[in-house]
Amino acid sequence: MNKQINTAVATAVIIIITGALGILIWLGGNNQKQPQSTVGKDSKTLANKEKDNATKTALTGVVYKLGDDIVSYNPENQQEKIIFSSNKLIDFDISQDGKYLTYSLKDDGFTGNADIYFLDITNQKTIRLTEKNNMASLSPKIYSNGKKVAYLRRTFDAKKGKLRDGEIWTINADGNVNSSAKLFGDESKSWFELDPETRCCSTCEGEDKPYEPENMMIFNSISEDGNFISYKAGSFGLMCFAGFQMYDMLYDVRKKEAVGGTEILQSKNNEYYAQMYSAFPPDPFPFCIKNTFFDKNGKIVWEPEKGIANDCQHDYYYKPLDFEINGNEIKMTFLKESNDTIVLSQNSFVLNSDIKDYLTQENSGDIFYTPKVYYTEDGEYINYSDNILSAKQIGNYVIFTEKKFKSEYPTLNIMDTNTKNIQKTINLDNNQNFSVVLSD
Repeated sequence: MNKQINTAVATAVIIIITGALGILIWLGGNNQKQPQSTVGKDSKTLANKEKDNATKTALTGVVYKLGDDIVSYNPENQQEKIIFSSNKLIDFDISQDGKYLTYSLKDDGFTGNADIYFLDITNQKTIRLTEKNNMASLSPKIYSNGKKVAYLRRTFDAKKGKLRDGEIWTINADGNVNSSAKLFGDESKSWFELDPETRCCSTCEGEDKPYEPENMMIFNSISEDGNFISYKAGSFGLMCFAGFQMYDMLYDVRKKEAVGGTEILQSKNNEYYAQMYSAFPPDPFPFCIKNTFFDKNGKIVWEPEKGIANDCQHDYYYKPLDFEINGNEIKMTFLKESNDTIVLSQNSFVLNSDIKDYLTQENSGDIFYTPKVYYTEDGEYINYSDNILSAKQIGNYVIFTEKKFKSEYPTLNIMDTNTKNIQKTINLDNNQNFSVVLSD
């Protein structure tokens, strides 16, 4: 188990770096076609030329980016729709009710420039939220009320010709410039501002050239209540296999403080959230994830790891991916260890119970999916704990992404939980996570 998890940690670092760089492949592209959506000089209203392909009703199902398109897929009726299309599309976010879409498009002015737009899906009205300036605005996230957008803002240094990371800002969905406000900024410096002598080499094979990442901050998500922002911050280390790493960080908007190694998982009805702390202790201790469940007011309702030693010496593994609380019961979709393999599973737990009793007993839950085990040339198996990156349940369907061995991008899978059959698999061409919408 230790060997497996330690392999997972090392691999996760490499995948994180790949994802951080992959999201910015567009930075070097200068010869771009005109987008399929255009903006008038004196107007902030966007005229979408792809109206024939667009939907004018709220959505239900999974939404993902593929090529130039933002696509929705409803597993109930297997209907697929293109919501928006542009060859300048970078990333997107959609509200949980399926009524609002926000996205960023490449812009001219300097390499890496981007601006953000907001689309009301029901009436097809689009507002440009950010204007041309010396800022690159991308990775937008919609607040649950659909009235505000948070986004990553990067400053362009004209003298050095590079972008400096990075700050999280918010702006009202109506595009009012006066509503724009900074939430917080990453205190780390961009790589080109650091003393070259202090940077770690990219390999341990005698190369003297420092590793130079394209960015040092990635905006991942904002909780539905707007109280937490999840992001990755870059840091240089002295580890031979990776001189530069991206670390999970969580910003508490109410407390105005950032916590390292922490994520937030929100329940479907936004009444509860789970705070997950990931620890990477050295051998011989295994990797562990500690989870604490709160109600929307921040009161602890369940702390299943309470009493476990800080050194993470326990013999089980699980990571929640989706959950809902009804009364004194938590229904959870999670990753767990089963016969030395990390599987996608589901179980119902009683609040304030010892979760170890549930995970280690023979009938420890309904296993939805077991990733394929790959073997190296010397016969050792490889099964990384981050094979399954994320999962959400909609009715009788579980939607999850899986990063397969040696694959550049994950696959998006829609599984029928009644039959355990994969209804649909989409081979993604990007590392952006999917979104789930639950319209009335």
